Amino acid sequence: YATPLVDDIGPGPGLGPIFQVLTPVHVGERHIATVATTLRFKDFLARTMPLGAGPSRYLVFKPDGRLLADTREEDPSAPSTNQAVLDSLGGDLPGALRASTRQGTGAPVAGQSPDSDLYYATARIDGPDWYVAATLPGAAVRADAWRVALWGSAVYLGVLLALLALLAVILRRQVAAPLGELTQAAERVAGGDMAVRLPSGRDDELGRLALAFNDCLLYTSD
Repeated sequence: YATPLVDDIGPGPGLGPIFQVLTPVHVGERHIATVATTLRFKDFLARTMPLGAGPSRYLVFKPDGRLLADTREEDPSAPSTNQAVLDSLGGDLPGALRASTRQGTGAPVAGQSPDSDLYYATARIDGPDWYVAATLPGAAVRADAWRVALWGSAVYLGVLLALLALLAVILRRQVAAPLGELTQAAERVAGGDMAVRLPSGRDDELGRLALAFNDCLLYTSD
């Protein structure tokens, strides 16, 4: 089988726009047959395009600006029937789509049409020399980005709160509790209890303060 040849889209009596796919069959260097398949363009779109997919819009067009399909239409193949052109879309999107076909890289091309506030990506279909464009409103892109940013902020805030809670527990155990013991001991000494002593096993400033407090009470008792 050789590479299929795709005929141009034309009217089909009672069928709407149709096109043919011609597949040559060879045995060695000898051409023995050609298999021809006629497809309704509407059926082709229904199998290959995500019709009615939220804010996304899909267009099929030719490099000369002829619009073949538009998923925003009730019948996506209507542009072929009406001989529509890209310029009927309005705004700066038609110019941006035509420019994307002239890049000549063969790879999908993405960009933005600022006046229409649309993001787009185009890709070439080999054979019929059609281009498929997917467009998405800038507002939808920004809304998705905002949701991702909010989710990331929520995660960051949750981690921050967890760290603050852990820090509060550490401060309560390592600082607030020893200082509370020192305050209670000082109040007991003020009440005449000279036998009170503070735990002095810590090797830090609070431990040295407790040791000095105990030494002071021992010296005063003597």
